[in-house]
Amino acid sequence: MKGQAAMEFLFTYGWAIFLLLLATAFLFTSGLLSPNRFISEECVLSPNFPCEAVLVNDGGQTRLLLRVVNGFSYPVRLNEIVVKTAQDESFDFDPLPSAPLDSGDRVEVEGRLSRRLEEGVAHRFMLNLTYQSCAPELGDRCGREHFVVGRIVGRVVKE
Repeated sequence: MKGQAAMEFLFTYGWAIFLLLLATAFLFTSGLLSPNRFISEECVLSPNFPCEAVLVNDGGQTRLLLRVVNGFSYPVRLNEIVVKTAQDESFDFDPLPSAPLDSGDRVEVEGRLSRRLEEGVAHRFMLNLTYQSCAPELGDRCGREHFVVGRIVGRVVKE
């Protein structure tokens, strides 16, 4: 009698455990429990430079569309934007405007990476911005250079 009870116990709970493992395997293979699904996209530079980024695959390359807003109460001149991948590759950006950005103005630039990044997967980038303050008390000149370091986390989409 004890042997039969033990066998019934194993069969009953064995099927339940098997179905639980099967359901978990389905959720993982379908991508519903993929860690990439829970990573939020962001562009973080500094409180004075809010930014937005969009990654697009275009042919054999990936384009980064970057929008940066001047959040200072005075004009600034953007000198350089550098965005690097985890493999230390850099996006090639269009030239930045030479005129200072007034307070609240935004600049939209486009960078290109010579290779195509995987779509649907979250990618992380380091973002470096070099700028000069053009505050009114400096006269008609802009002051010394300042550096801001940030990050971009985003998924690549098809164009």
